[in-house]
Amino acid sequence: DGVEWVRENLDWHDSKHGQISTFETSIRALGGLLAAFDLSGDEILLTRARELADGLMNVFDTKTGIASPRTTLFRGGGGSGGTTLAEAGTLQLEFNFLTQLTGDDKYRNASRKFHDFLYEKHQHDSANDRGGMFPIGVNTASGQLSGVVSWGASGDSAYEYFLKCFLLSQNTDVPLLEMYNRAVNGMKDRLVKTTSSGLRYLPDNGGGAKMEHLACFVPGLLALGVIHEDDGGSGGDIAGGGEMLKLAEDLADACWQMYEQTATGLAPEAIMFNDDGSVRGIGGVKWNILRPESVESFFILYELTGDEKYRERAFKVWEAFEKHCKAEWGYGAHPDVFNVNNKCCRGNDDKQETFWMAET
Repeated sequence: DGVEWVRENLDWHDSKHGQISTFETSIRALGGLLAAFDLSGDEILLTRARELADGLMNVFDTKTGIASPRTTLFRGGGGSGGTTLAEAGTLQLEFNFLTQLTGDDKYRNASRKFHDFLYEKHQHDSANDRGGMFPIGVNTASGQLSGVVSWGASGDSAYEYFLKCFLLSQNTDVPLLEMYNRAVNGMKDRLVKTTSSGLRYLPDNGGGAKMEHLACFVPGLLALGVIHEDDGGSGGDIAGGGEMLKLAEDLADACWQMYEQTATGLAPEAIMFNDDGSVRGIGGVKWNILRPESVESFFILYELTGDEKYRERAFKVWEAFEKHCKAEWGYGAHPDVFNVNNKCCRGNDDKQETFWMAET
């Protein structure tokens, strides 16, 4: 079985791994091993997770301690330069949890430097007030931030980790709570738009009416904050209450429209909202690569509210995957969700991303 394969065959020192993405390796491989260990208690999974984390430690060898976006395990070579808010800010949950499991502080100390950097250097920068949010571009040598503010690609999971790492700290890491609260309130006040039909959606701050499917993690994140709103400890309440629940449900409705209004019932990578609430596709991003964010949000909202519509929507998404993305050995990407005559799983689309099952 899988655990035996890990025990007998998984060797992080194998040279065939080559240069890898720090972000993808941490969330998929390291996070997967840690989650499997947490569920099973099989020590080989923790051993392999720790070996992998040791191989990744060289990514923090930059001038600022902000992780390099690419590396070669145990050898480094990724160098300093450009990374993104999400890449630098989506390592901490895994590394912090590994410290809790092993008692070795080196993992938490290395990964938390970016959170400390954001809090100390930018959180209270009144000259560049962005409502508690941050540009998506990060220079690992200087720490300079640049670019747009986005809860979609290159920004998304950094905000998610503010809350989840706070909860993992047993509600003691107050700066993370402060950053989460400011960010979600800034997002609500500065980024969320409303059509004349009353539909609320979440673009970036570059203007326009485009919403990325990646931003559909936000309804679930807000719902998680509502669930834990009284768990802020000495830092006060987590941003929650009726207003945040209403925003979570409204944005989940926008995410549902991404599916309901396409010919296949699948959401594209990004979509444009018209003022009447209808949608239109965007050239070059009409594909679906099995992203799980909406279904994950539907699940959390169902658990919180008990509203059957979230289960019904999730099942309709599943039916669309079954109809349009099923291949002989799993599920693959669809090249154009607005065209039912296009077929999935061809060429570079003939693969099933690990996040499809891991997050749903």
